[in-house]
Amino acid sequence: MGTVTAQIGAHLVEHGLEAGPMMNIYRVSPAQDPDPEAWVTDVVFPLIQSDDIPAT
Repeated sequence: MGTVTAQIGAHLVEHGLEAGPMMNIYRVSPAQDPDPEAWVTDVVFPLIQSDDIPAT
């Protein structure tokens, strides 16, 4: 998780993007499967719309 978070942070900085609080969505967790190799987690950084970038 640390590596993924760092890579996303670097991408945000590189592209001048601003994000709100990070959140995780656990698609497959220990509750569904005890094998860590089967776990699936979405790492989410909601982007903050800048006033000078038109909404699409």
